Amino acid sequence: MQGEFKRETSVSKIVDASPEEEQEIIEVFKNNLYNPDEKKFSKSGELIRDYEREKTDKEIEMMKYIFEKVSEFVRRYGGEPVNLNTEYVHILDNNKIGNDLFEKIGKVGQSFYNPFRQYIGLMDFDNLSNMQNVVHESMHANSFFSVEICQDGNLNFRRGGWETSVKQNYKEIYFWSLNEAITSELEKRFVKEFLMIKPELNDDFEKRKIKAKEILGGNPSEDELEDMLYSYPESKPGLHSMFRDIRDKNPSKFKPGKDGEEEVFNMFARVYFTGNILEVARIFEKTYGKGSFRDFGKRNKQ
Repeated sequence: MQGEFKRETSVSKIVDASPEEEQEIIEVFKNNLYNPDEKKFSKSGELIRDYEREKTDKEIEMMKYIFEKVSEFVRRYGGEPVNLNTEYVHILDNNKIGNDLFEKIGKVGQSFYNPFRQYIGLMDFDNLSNMQNVVHESMHANSFFSVEICQDGNLNFRRGGWETSVKQNYKEIYFWSLNEAITSELEKRFVKEFLMIKPELNDDFEKRKIKAKEILGGNPSEDELEDMLYSYPESKPGLHSMFRDIRDKNPSKFKPGKDGEEEVFNMFARVYFTGNILEVARIFEKTYGKGSFRDFGKRNKQ
């Protein structure tokens, strides 16, 4: 099984590194991957193992299934999957973490992924939410990830999926909201294909749909209801509208209707996993004009 994975760590590329520097950095990432003493919260520096709970046998079984299918899924879009295992995931104990997540990692959310320390962290919810969050963060973990050696010798984030740091200011991240929207779309496709067929999750899915209808009220469309079942639902209308617009303005490249919209999505998904951004940049500038691609990234910054 191990031989099927060419990508040993989360790192896809190290910018401006000599072969010797690259090997040294890869060894650091390998150590972070396998050493529990390196699994620390990004802000507080505390060990995550001091705040996690043990996984159940059923959770471990489901995670193994997810990781097996994620590898297959990532390859569809030209990506090189990481050999994830259940030790990669840490479910936080609600009694231990309380309301202190922001103090630990500098942000709040149901789940998070640390590419440098190489782990997935989950706040503990119901089984479906936990497993769906594993899927979401597994997409991040398998996305294209590059780092850059700075003048002071430290490593800085350069790219992660669609996210791109501005070289003059590494704290400014372009394409951030697009990156999360694409991650959510990938999550949706994966869940519909691989998790909705699991009988043990049927009741949870039905409860989720009922809750989504209550939140939306009235008579929501199927698309509106579906978007509510996944992360970042607010990003979906604009994303789908952009895909349709690119499709319609490039009829010689994309099929009409839903098939063409999916072709546009697939193009964006390939960038997410491979880092090869040129095709999308060219089509975007052809569609919206010179300089539009950078402007789009800037509008979607964190």
